[in-house]
Parts: sequence; C-alpha cells; structure tokens
Amino acid sequence: MFLAFTPTTSVDQVVNKCGRPDAEIGSGVYIFVWKMPRGSSVSIGTPTLDGIGDVRFYDAASGKTSVLVKEK
Repeated sequence: MFLAFTPTTSVDQVVNKCGRPDAEIGSGVYIFVWKMPRGSSVSIGTPTLDGIGDVRFYDAASGKTSVLVKEK
C-alpha cells in the first residue's frame, strides 16, 4: 500500500488510504508512524502536509530500515 505513494502525494491522501498514523514524532519536520504486525513500522517524514518525503519501512525481525519511496 505505501509503495504506491509518490513525493507529490499529500498527507491527507495517505491518511485516506492507510488510516491515521499511530504516532507523530519529530521536531521541525513531521514524522508520521504506522505500526505494522510483529513490531515493524512504516514512517513518512515531510516538512509540509502538501507532499510526502521519504517513506521508510523498519523491519523489526532484522532490525533494518529500508526506503520505500525517496523524496525528490
């Protein structure tokens, strides 16, 4: 689901497709976090709500983070 987004996708569009994030962290930049099964998570960082920045997946099993969508 998160792979379908592009940097021009607004945060409202993400919320409409994925639901409200489980957490909002960050200071100066919005970072929205969606918790996934087994402790994994997806986070989206963005300076504005009009478009998204990097979309990252944290795999709790491996402890690794990968970028799903890269900011332009």
